[in-house]
Amino acid sequence: MLVDAATGAVSELRGHSDAIYTLAFNHDGTQLLSASDDATARVWRLANRTTIVLRGHDDEVQRARFSADERSVVTSSVDGSTRVWAIDRTSAATYVEGNPITGMRFDGDHVMARTSVAVARWDLAARQRELLFSWANESHNLGYGVPSRDGEHLVIPNADGSMELRARTGPSIRLRGHRGLITQAEFTRDGRTLFSSSSDGTLRRWDVATGAGAVVIVGATPIRGFAIARDGRVSAHAGNLAYLIDATGEVTQLGQGAAWCISRAQFEPVNDRLVINRCDESLAILDGTRVTELPTGGYAASRIAVSPDGRYIAGGVSDRTVRLWDTASGQVIDILRGHSDFAYDVAFSPNGRDLASASYDKTIRIWDLSTKHHRVLRGHTASVEHVAWRGADQLVTGSLDGTIRLWDVPSLELPSAADITTRLNAATTTRIDLDRPATRRSTQISDDEHLP
Repeated sequence: MLVDAATGAVSELRGHSDAIYTLAFNHDGTQLLSASDDATARVWRLANRTTIVLRGHDDEVQRARFSADERSVVTSSVDGSTRVWAIDRTSAATYVEGNPITGMRFDGDHVMARTSVAVARWDLAARQRELLFSWANESHNLGYGVPSRDGEHLVIPNADGSMELRARTGPSIRLRGHRGLITQAEFTRDGRTLFSSSSDGTLRRWDVATGAGAVVIVGATPIRGFAIARDGRVSAHAGNLAYLIDATGEVTQLGQGAAWCISRAQFEPVNDRLVINRCDESLAILDGTRVTELPTGGYAASRIAVSPDGRYIAGGVSDRTVRLWDTASGQVIDILRGHSDFAYDVAFSPNGRDLASASYDKTIRIWDLSTKHHRVLRGHTASVEHVAWRGADQLVTGSLDGTIRLWDVPSLELPSAADITTRLNAATTTRIDLDRPATRRSTQISDDEHLP
């Protein structure tokens, strides 16, 4: 319960699932720290009611204190441990779109960000935003647009099955042919061709320069979606059927039956192999005619990333883990645990030794794949749905909080004993009885044991 001393207004902060032992404001009253019987501590940002959850203790957290500089929090628990948490790891730069970012493409120093009302391109070095397209004040369309890779064109689906093809310069073209709802629209990598699928059972190809269209697939079953490879191949999935269209336009059937009921597919960027998310939540990789299963434990998988050498695939799984598979055998190489919610996006570092994951828990984690050591980046106030490496030393992330953030990658080396002592002393000072085992009595730290 939070009471405004000036007005008497009462509000509630909800999040803990058990009794709260300790409450402490920071110096200017903008943050509140709480420690709970639910084995967590929380830092509450009172201006927007967001919270940072400090999760890691194995038993109730009975004491929590801000450090003198308020950059860290120290907690002590009945589990017999004291922990120091860095809470001020802010991004090197923040670029504000304002509306939730639903798509992000990173290329060198530029980020193309898509929201529900616009597509913009950010120059990270110059910190400048260029608005490419906007449909904020339009009501005739479905409320989303899909840009080409170079940002020169945009397609906006309409409710009647038509699409509007817009260019940065020149008139728009109305694309008519589909008779049902558009299920997916995507440009080829060179931006010259547009493909679209529909609930009317058709996949169509459009010439971007002229707007001329042609039917590629026609059937009675709605086409859920498709994927476009680097070499121009297209895979499409409808019902329990999957198709492959080569660069000449010839259509072949990849397979049929339950194993070919595909909810989402993508060609991975290293070797152009097709990765399929099936309707039953299973995951597989298709290399030519060879299908390799990627076990997920029965849980749904998110976007995938492939290591630079093509040997490994990583993906977030809905059991809150990040999994690493061998692409040749499909064997699970590792399971990374730490996120408290679904990890939606993953990205390998340029040398393939580290992996970044972005999660619905509002954090980004950086994993050393050889040691499993990881660091947590906090700062977004909503789900983080996009992550990419900018060289070896920085990450770019996009979030539903409407911001793009640039982060300096912290060291994944474990701190030395001296580093730990320094951090502990900066956070607080406590007296610990070394000759007694960890019990409820011995791990409780009284207020007078904390030195100012």
